[in-house]
Amino acid sequence: VSGDARRALDICRRAVEIAQREITKSSPQLRRSPGSSYVGMLHVNAAVNEMFASPMVMAIRNCSFNQKLFLQAVIVELKRTGLEETTLRDVYNQVGDICRLQGYPQITPSESSSLCVQLAAIRLLLVETGRGDIHRRI
Repeated sequence: VSGDARRALDICRRAVEIAQREITKSSPQLRRSPGSSYVGMLHVNAAVNEMFASPMVMAIRNCSFNQKLFLQAVIVELKRTGLEETTLRDVYNQVGDICRLQGYPQITPSESSSLCVQLAAIRLLLVETGRGDIHRRI
């Protein structure tokens, strides 16, 4: 069996699991009704979306607005400097610039530090350990 056929079978298997989960969550009347156990294209699409969405992308999608703003500032700062690491202070300055340009409320330094720790906890950022100040390397 080739890789494409195996992947198609995995998608079908996952679509069946999604359909079964929906049926078990539904009302008892719906579970007994004829045709309620079919797997449709909605289930297949959900399975495809699950299989091709990386855990990192899913983690970013589940981030708060401020966490996404902080990640955006990290990317802008890394692109600006051309380096692979930066400091919390430089990212905080970028966050401030983005907030001013977009008309968002300003984030305090303590909020930035908290966002940095939260994003490090879910492994979206690598952060220097042992240092808790504004010069912490990201």
